[in-house]
Amino acid sequence: MANSKQAKKRIRQNSRNKIRNVSIESSIKTLLKNMKRIISLKQSENMQEEFNKMQSILDHYSCKGLIHKNKVSRYKSRLGTRVNQILHP
Repeated sequence: MANSKQAKKRIRQNSRNKIRNVSIESSIKTLLKNMKRIISLKQSENMQEEFNKMQSILDHYSCKGLIHKNKVSRYKSRLGTRVNQILHP
């Protein structure tokens, strides 16, 4: 158990941040799942705008440190390649 005031505060902050981070990670997974669904259905009318929105959100969380920048780059590259194959065959 924490003895100092600083350690007790750090425990409170960590538990609060963990709840928020789990929620954000869940939303990221949902976002990627929806993007993959759009790609598999080949819904080209809104594919590009959804892809741009996904990139923006992933970059935002990458800057916050919630997801590693290389992981974001990998997601964007792989999904971008699939989007381009559908939009520009």
